[in-house]
Amino acid sequence: MHPEDIKAHIRKAGHSQTSVAGKVQGRNGKVSPGAVWAVIQGVMTSAPIARSVSEVTSIPVGQLWPGRYPTLEAEQTTQRRGGKKARA
Repeated sequence: MHPEDIKAHIRKAGHSQTSVAGKVQGRNGKVSPGAVWAVIQGVMTSAPIARSVSEVTSIPVGQLWPGRYPTLEAEQTTQRRGGKKARA
C-alpha cells in the first residue's frame, strides 16, 4: 500500500503517528514518531510498529506491506482463522 494511503488510514481511525508510537512504546520501550514514519515509508522495518499500525487501522500487515513481514502475515492469518495467537 502507498505510504500516503497508510497515513490516511491511520488518520481515519482517529490516530496519528505519535499515537501509534505511544502504543508501541508501552510494549517495547521508547519508539519515536519518526520511527513510525520510517516504517510507513518503507525506509526501515519493525514488526512491533507494523503490528501497531495494523491494529490501529484494522488492515492486515500483508495488505499494508505485502511480503515485508511474513511472520506477522502468518500470525494474523492464523488469528483470523481462530487459531492460537503467536507473537513475532
